[in-house]
Amino acid sequence: IEMVFLIMSIIMMSFIYYAARHYAKYLSVGAAIFSYMMLYYQMSFNIVRQSVAMAICLYSIKYIHDRKLFKFLLFILIASGFHISALMFFPFYFLYKILGWKNKKAIRVLFYIIVLIGVFNINILVITIINRIPSLSYYRVYFQSSGRNIDVGFLIRYSPFLLTALYLYKHSWKRDKNFTL
Repeated sequence: IEMVFLIMSIIMMSFIYYAARHYAKYLSVGAAIFSYMMLYYQMSFNIVRQSVAMAICLYSIKYIHDRKLFKFLLFILIASGFHISALMFFPFYFLYKILGWKNKKAIRVLFYIIVLIGVFNINILVITIINRIPSLSYYRVYFQSSGRNIDVGFLIRYSPFLLTALYLYKHSWKRDKNFTL
């Protein structure tokens, strides 16, 4: 098992490093790796396959900016080989263009409102999907017993992450419009 963790860590850290290096003129590679190590590295050993898939998806963002659909799709398929949830990242290729339009602020605001409504009703949405697809019935247990509700406590717990993200978004937008995504 130690060998599996070693290989997965090498894959994961390589993609994170190369993604950070790609944006080196906008952020410090060392600070990016340090942030990852402080926030996600320990958690990554509980969700090894998903962490590797997320790292590959992070790396594939540069192909969204460059509008290279084939390379983006290739990396998403590789990531989905580690964890099928990586396929959820595919629509971002098309959303980037919509969210990046300069004159379409109303569309962006509408999209953000829809996302917020979806986040606050995630349990209802997921349970509805699980109930309609019999092969997913196994996962119903996770949502019915977990008590995962997004409420004020959730917002308080995650406000440092949200505030940091908003701050970085505001300041990075001035330097590079590619950070829209």
